[in-house]
Amino acid sequence: MIKNELENNETVVPNTRELEQLKKALPQYFDRGGNFLMDKFQSMLGESKVDVSKEAYELNFLGKSYAKYLAGLATETVIIPDVEHNNDARNKDSENIYIVGDNLDALKHLKNSYKGQIKCVYIDPPYNTGKGDFAYNDTFGFTIKDLVEKVGLDEGEAERVLDLQGRASHSAWLTFMLPRLIIARELLASEGVFFISVDDNEQGNLRLICDEIFHENNFVAQIVRKGTGGKQDSTHFAAKHEYVLAYAKDFNQAQLGLDIVENRIYPHVDDDGRAYRTQLLRKWGDNDRREDRSNLYYPIPAPDGTDLFPVRPDGSDGCWRWEKTPTMSDALDSGMVHFEKDGSSWVAYQKIYEDSDSNEKKFGTLIEKADDLSVDKLENLFQEPKPFKYPKPVGFVKQLLKRAGLDSGDIILDFFSGSGSTAHAAYRLGAETGHKFKVITVQLPEVLETKAPGRSHGFETIDEIGRERIKRAADKVKEDTGADIDYGFKLFRLEEPTLQALDTIEKFDPSQTGLFDIDRVEDFAPEDGTATGKDVILTTWLNKDRQGLTPNVFTVKLDSYELLVSDKYAYIIDPGFDSSDLVKLVELLEEGELNIHYLICLPYSLTFSSSREIEAALSSMKNNQTVKLEMRY
Repeated sequence: MIKNELENNETVVPNTRELEQLKKALPQYFDRGGNFLMDKFQSMLGESKVDVSKEAYELNFLGKSYAKYLAGLATETVIIPDVEHNNDARNKDSENIYIVGDNLDALKHLKNSYKGQIKCVYIDPPYNTGKGDFAYNDTFGFTIKDLVEKVGLDEGEAERVLDLQGRASHSAWLTFMLPRLIIARELLASEGVFFISVDDNEQGNLRLICDEIFHENNFVAQIVRKGTGGKQDSTHFAAKHEYVLAYAKDFNQAQLGLDIVENRIYPHVDDDGRAYRTQLLRKWGDNDRREDRSNLYYPIPAPDGTDLFPVRPDGSDGCWRWEKTPTMSDALDSGMVHFEKDGSSWVAYQKIYEDSDSNEKKFGTLIEKADDLSVDKLENLFQEPKPFKYPKPVGFVKQLLKRAGLDSGDIILDFFSGSGSTAHAAYRLGAETGHKFKVITVQLPEVLETKAPGRSHGFETIDEIGRERIKRAADKVKEDTGADIDYGFKLFRLEEPTLQALDTIEKFDPSQTGLFDIDRVEDFAPEDGTATGKDVILTTWLNKDRQGLTPNVFTVKLDSYELLVSDKYAYIIDPGFDSSDLVKLVELLEEGELNIHYLICLPYSLTFSSSREIEAALSSMKNNQTVKLEMRY
């Protein structure tokens, strides 16, 4: 089931991820043993006259190597579907996803199926204010000796890294964030955008670490969100704002949204009856002086025949926005210039006609008025007290989603879901635009404090608040708009396999007899009964095989066994597959009635002889039919 992941994790080092990327991009610089051919690589750089810098600017902190090591480890959790919830009429066909579990594990699972597919990521991680809102919580599971051998730290460093547990230092916060940001970037589509909220406590550090991960040339903007009031408990100034850093996966391919200008007025009417508005023809802002652009300083004829030069408000020489020829000459000849008298002087304007004017403009970097509609406020979805203290306003999150340039079918990811504001904002924006987004949210089942307001509503964990809020928000949006969007979500939990399942994995020996008389599939079933062992194995495997968490799965009847199929993958999970089923499977494959490329088997459900029979039959099919067999432990 996850034996391969457990074994592979034993070989991971902090730069494993980078080496894998390098091998994929430059395979010619690695030998058969996987060793990097540095001399050959440096020779190539020399031939290309590339300067190799021995110094670089980056942010270093205690725990950085360990954080990179964590990013390279495979998750050792399985994906447990909530079968009853997912089969509910509201959720059965939904492509929205809610994952309960550690978001680092969730990101690693999502990378299997959603790498390069997420259009927009927005996260609001815990702020490191030093007031108890963040403490690094990592069970580690490593000793000082482990970190010395696996991560390459000395004993002193290893001890200090382990000491980060429960801390709220800058190093602890960065160690927590780094592996999550690394994987988040891999999930982004080439045209995608990443937003992350932060305050003054870690803004500087976050900017540096994001420059390293996303590359500084992919920095888009630092957005400022103005709050409703100042924090008078601040020492010197009342803080009234926070930040959102925006990065593109690829700056040159990013497809971001444009703001829509509403109720624009066109006060003038041309001789031919066309309405228009005006825009100053003199350049303003930066480089608006004559000495800045001397070629843009020249006279144009005013209506009274006098020469009109561009003059700045202080009386000094300015410059026009257009070159004299051909742009200005053509505009004057075609009547595209509007003149108005300002005292004794003329002022020239560009005519912008209503029938050809664009109602789109770039979004600004200040979000000042983004309060929730009253119907979207958390306190109006629940009775007082509101169950979550500081939810991000839906209106604010919706402003960020607009900036992402989303379209139908685009995927939005929030892996610090909290109260569920991102999913709520996606419902509201989808209803307004008619676009059907897919939303993936992740939340740790963090236990609420005894006196937390959510307790009065019967909630025990934060994810319970988020899921109920999303349900109520969906109902409200549907009631208000009746829009045809996806109002449901599929629910999954991430957990490590049971001790019984791990025992099965560790002790399994396919050559021994007597092991196949017991159904080992149910060893993987969760204790709460929300799914069968088969459900857990199939869900985890489908995601591993790039089929996602909402795949189309169907069964193919063999002789007596029902084969599970999704796209080009087929699965043998339950015991009971025998020789007669194998004969029927080969027949379907050879006659073209079943088209698969991979057959994935759970060896605990097969006898040693049947495993050998499947391998032999698939390797000798007619018509050059090829199906890859994988025994997945």
